[in-house]
Amino acid sequence: MNEWTVVTSLSVVVGLAAAVAGPLVKLNGTISRLSTILEHVLVRLDKLEGEDEKLRTKGEEMERLLGIRIDGQDKRLNHCENRLALLERMKGAHYEND
Repeated sequence: MNEWTVVTSLSVVVGLAAAVAGPLVKLNGTISRLSTILEHVLVRLDKLEGEDEKLRTKGEEMERLLGIRIDGQDKRLNHCENRLALLERMKGAHYEND
């Protein structure tokens, strides 16, 4: 082997290493950025899930309170209807139901 063959072979090996190393370095940087972004997304997702659970609990509590209030209004309406019916009987008035 002469020295030019060795130099040519070494330059081909160095070129091949550079051709492979460049994209590998870029790929590594991209993977690192994606990992950072994914971690950020997961933290925000956990935060949103916590807020969603709080809102769901609050909504269920509001629904329960509204149900209690509606039941109270139903009882009050029935009481008023009973009073009206009693007054109508006492006065002798008869009204048709609409």
